Amino acid sequence: VYWKTLEVWSDEIYRWAYDNGKIEPIMIFELREAKHEDFSNLPLEDLEAIFKILVKNRRAKVLKLDNGQLAFKIKLE
Repeated sequence: VYWKTLEVWSDEIYRWAYDNGKIEPIMIFELREAKHEDFSNLPLEDLEAIFKILVKNRRAKVLKLDNGQLAFKIKLE
């Protein structure tokens, strides 16, 4: 059970990326390594859904890497 919607999580991840100057593609493992952030424990499926929300809201672009992993590149506003 989540206390935040995926839309709210997408806002938090975007804000984290923006505040930390993450202009290079961000990998899922980087989100998981952000131990002091609540989103670091979200399941992979939810993180992928959040990436899609960021794309839908034109805040990021999802990249599929050569190894099949997903990353996203934030669009700075």
